[in-house]
Amino acid sequence: MSSIAQENETNTHTVQKKKEIDPKLSLTFKIFLAEGELFSYKTDNVLTINHSTSNKYYYYSKQQGKNIIVNNEKHTSIQSNCEILFKARKSKNGYYELINPIHRGDVLDLDIIENLNKKMWLVLPSEKGETKYDEKNEPYNLKENDIIKIGLIQYEIIEKNITIDSKEKVSSKNKNNLNDERIFSEEIENIIVYESTDEYNTNEINCRYCLTSSSSKEKPLLKLCKCNAFIHLDCLKLFLGKKVIIKEKNKVTSYICKNFNCEVCQKPYPLKFKYKETIYNLYDYIKPPKETNYIIFESLSYNNAHDGKDKNNIKRIHVVELTGNDITIGRNETNDIIDSDQTVSRYHGILKFNQENGLVTLTNKGTFGILVLIKNNLKIDIGQKVFIQVGKTYIKAEVSENENKEENELKYEKIQSNEELNCDSNNDSNATTERSHNQ
Repeated sequence: MSSIAQENETNTHTVQKKKEIDPKLSLTFKIFLAEGELFSYKTDNVLTINHSTSNKYYYYSKQQGKNIIVNNEKHTSIQSNCEILFKARKSKNGYYELINPIHRGDVLDLDIIENLNKKMWLVLPSEKGETKYDEKNEPYNLKENDIIKIGLIQYEIIEKNITIDSKEKVSSKNKNNLNDERIFSEEIENIIVYESTDEYNTNEINCRYCLTSSSSKEKPLLKLCKCNAFIHLDCLKLFLGKKVIIKEKNKVTSYICKNFNCEVCQKPYPLKFKYKETIYNLYDYIKPPKETNYIIFESLSYNNAHDGKDKNNIKRIHVVELTGNDITIGRNETNDIIDSDQTVSRYHGILKFNQENGLVTLTNKGTFGILVLIKNNLKIDIGQKVFIQVGKTYIKAEVSENENKEENELKYEKIQSNEELNCDSNNDSNATTERSHNQ
């Protein structure tokens, strides 16, 4: 046989060998059995269910009755009492991809920010001995535009400044690339801005604060809420600025406004917005110098409205100067970053900055964990293990090479339960679909 023929045969064999790689997805679901919206990392009151498959499936979690329902992706009917966790999709290149249940375009409006809770969240690692789960994700380097959830409180990292040369490239080594783009647009809909050059007669429109009608690009008349009234940008900034409380502690400056919303219609105001390529700020907080390492957190508008008691929007801005010392987060007044929400533990987490490589990480110590929003889909390679959370369901996802390629059936196993629960397997999916139609 000629050398060329041998080479072609070798190349063909190599290609065939690559095609033979068949990934297997192993999933462990832990469903928190107590009432509420969160998953507790410090309790055993969970139902644990294992799944193992090398096929494509949709995964559903019932809202009523603590079950996991698994359907093949060809099934299109969804039970009315089911909430989609995610879809698992196998790639021919030897990896699995977890597809988010809520599309990115469905959560751009700040008024429906609670929909973010239905998306997949990456579970950040906990301090050793602080939770019931020893297995954990690798430390995650926080990035600008990341959305963090501490209890039910959600923050967006609106700015991150690291001055260490070339060390920001370390972030590309994170196995879980959650997407750097901003999930909320600065192009806020339904904003009306009147300028003196507009075709409208601004003499008929007065600012409800100063009662004057003058308007310009620098001092526009705005309509940012649902009320049929206008206010100057400077007047609104003056009005909101009087309500801001500033606290400084251990290189952390916190700006807290308990009513960062319209007092009439209660619509939350954005911290900044964009109009005709110009960005306007409603509150001017002080940033550290550019040669300083720092990170800035902004609370999202859903904060403190979930319990139904406080409908006013509490806006929090935490400007953290990174010096290498640990920054503590929690409900107790001794913390550096303080959040009084009831879902935040007294000592909930630690923000760490590595001065050598520029990594900024969060470590959990709280009952309800610290999560980072997965904005798009999550790729899991062979040999990789990832821990995520959707709603009050905690999921361990692991991809390995399928040793027995003939066994492509779903393996379903219930490990633990504190009450009698029914679990529907893929073998009963036809009956499940029929029952959903009858409902």
